[in-house]
Amino acid sequence: MNTETTRNMKTLYFTLISIFLLIKVGYGQTLVQTKSSFGNEGCGTIATQHQINYLNKTKVQRQNYNVHTFAKTINSQVPIQCHVVRTDLGAGGLTPTAISVAINTMNSYYANVNIEFYQINPINYIDNSNYYNFEYSQEADVCDSNDVPNVINIYFFKTVTLFGSPIGGYSYYPPSADRIIMTNSCTMSGNTLTHEMGHYFSLYHTHGKSNYTRTDELVDGSNCTVAGDDICDTPADPNLTYLVDGLSCLYIGTETDDNGELYSPDPTNIMSYSQKHCRTTLSAGQYNRVAYSLEFDRNYLGVGTCPAFTNAPYQESFEDGLGDWIQDADDDMDWINQTGQTPTAGTGPSSAVDGQRYMYIESSYPNHPYKTAGLISPCISLGFDSEIRFQYHMFGSNTGGLSVDVSTDYGLTWMQLWGIAGDQGNIWHTAVIDLADFANDVIKLKIQGITGADDKSDIAIDNISILNLPPYCGSSGYFSNWFWIEAIEIGNINNVSGIDGGYGDYTSLSATITDGMQISLTPGYFAGPPSQGLFWNVWIDWNHDHDFDDAGELVIKPLPFPGTINRKFNIPAGALPGETRMRIQAKLGYWAPSTCGTFFGGEVEDYTVFFGSPKLAGGNVKEPVKELDHTLSTIPNPKAADYGQTLAVNTFPNPSKGLLQLEVLGGAEEGFAYKVLNLTGAIVHEGDGIYGTAARIDLSEQPKGIYFVRVFSGAQTVSRKVTLQ
Repeated sequence: MNTETTRNMKTLYFTLISIFLLIKVGYGQTLVQTKSSFGNEGCGTIATQHQINYLNKTKVQRQNYNVHTFAKTINSQVPIQCHVVRTDLGAGGLTPTAISVAINTMNSYYANVNIEFYQINPINYIDNSNYYNFEYSQEADVCDSNDVPNVINIYFFKTVTLFGSPIGGYSYYPPSADRIIMTNSCTMSGNTLTHEMGHYFSLYHTHGKSNYTRTDELVDGSNCTVAGDDICDTPADPNLTYLVDGLSCLYIGTETDDNGELYSPDPTNIMSYSQKHCRTTLSAGQYNRVAYSLEFDRNYLGVGTCPAFTNAPYQESFEDGLGDWIQDADDDMDWINQTGQTPTAGTGPSSAVDGQRYMYIESSYPNHPYKTAGLISPCISLGFDSEIRFQYHMFGSNTGGLSVDVSTDYGLTWMQLWGIAGDQGNIWHTAVIDLADFANDVIKLKIQGITGADDKSDIAIDNISILNLPPYCGSSGYFSNWFWIEAIEIGNINNVSGIDGGYGDYTSLSATITDGMQISLTPGYFAGPPSQGLFWNVWIDWNHDHDFDDAGELVIKPLPFPGTINRKFNIPAGALPGETRMRIQAKLGYWAPSTCGTFFGGEVEDYTVFFGSPKLAGGNVKEPVKELDHTLSTIPNPKAADYGQTLAVNTFPNPSKGLLQLEVLGGAEEGFAYKVLNLTGAIVHEGDGIYGTAARIDLSEQPKGIYFVRVFSGAQTVSRKVTLQ
């Protein structure tokens, strides 16, 4: 019996054993126990007909997909949850170091497709001796209660068997489970984990979709799009079990295809059955297929998760590209990293405000009219009192809008914090947004721009900072039952407070202030005005640094007056717009103004004031774009809106398939009215509602696209953008 006959008999024996052991397991996955050049522990993954049919539906798209177009997915940082099975006593199991090495090895390959796997949580240890040596029939018992949704769950066992025969592991093709089963030994040797991850992202074995028949792919490649692994830059592979020399890693087979041509496979391909140490490469076509699978088959991975937490303080000026930010996958276009002037004349900045580079949206066709671009931050862990500051540039005759949204569930849902629309002039502006309502929370931020009606609507951002601010210093008076602050009036605040015991915290009350606004201050006395006078001091923290020590922040200087006083003040040049603190002090006798500490006779009260960007920014902006103003001036603090104060508006679900709920809190006692406008400014629906009760809006007859819900309550108007899908 010659060598070739012996080899063919071995292959036939292998095939018969494989057919005999063909078996179905959970999720419809077919497992085949195969002894291959993997060693005694073969790959147990093979595609079911259902999975093949699913992948065939997009076969052409997968083959035409180019990894260089893989610019954005829901998240190219892919979360995994590692589960290590040990004995009842916690003995055995892979070490964290071994797992880290395996993940790093896998990442070294998939970095070529801009994919990085990271552990979403600490290792989950399952201490149960019954599962330490794992049989495939136990999968549901072990995994169903331990799987983490929207991540790849990888289980590590001492051994994995199928009908008592060992396998190295197995995975699931799309659209099946987010689960990979591994043996400890295969995890620590070779590229088995990389191999099984390839299956998870739709890669077949290079010898095709079956482990128990010779490949149907021809050596000349004439049927490479429909045979073998459906990838044309991986040569036809007859199944390399026992056909690769362990020293040279060269193919030593003599098999021929149906045309009689000798096979010339690639023994270095990770998805082959070559020797473990020989498998070190993936082809460009395989990388393309993996990228396609992440973007379209497994695009839910990472939704509602965070790859890492960045602690405030945090700063990003985009000098090295996006940094830790990612492009929003659900918008119309991307933000562009730019240096110098934007390409279109009459719009956009000429340079960055910090460093050399900034991000902007290019409004030239086809990026108008009204196309959106979003940037999403990493997860940021805030302190007790935080804020975001950034510079923005909105210059152009038809400039659209810019908004900032926040998410506290890792990006599953978003709430609007801030917005502005229209031409703001050819200068950089500073936005300051208070994040105190998210104290000690983990948030994501989304900065979204929308172009206007034409190419004169570039929008740029730069120099984003998220700061943890120190608390404001304390200040109070004693013997305040003799002299106190009776009432103050400014803007929409008219607060008769009476005696507060030396200090009154009224920061839940917010007034929108303007240049030249008047403040009215009324003292209270137990036995009449004191002979030495009651002196008033008023400070406003114009630069939001949580003190009142900067130039111009003492807006009402020490002023004695026995009765109510009315004084006007100005907003100084360079004051940062947004929400900040005002401190009012009534002090017995004249002393040098001091914002902190205690003093004899008098009282202190703190309030919130808002100033800066107007409700509508003006400029030559079309009416639909103006709707992008997210009521910056009427909702300075969206979590703290109370009945009878400011207006808080929520629309859900958003995006919607046509049925929308509108909930409004606060505002005037008579209720609210609303209108729904399309992008042309036409009213497509209108109605009214009651505070605290969700109004049902049926837009199911309207075409898909962007709409604006405008809510009217007394003198207040609030707008919300909604998307119909």
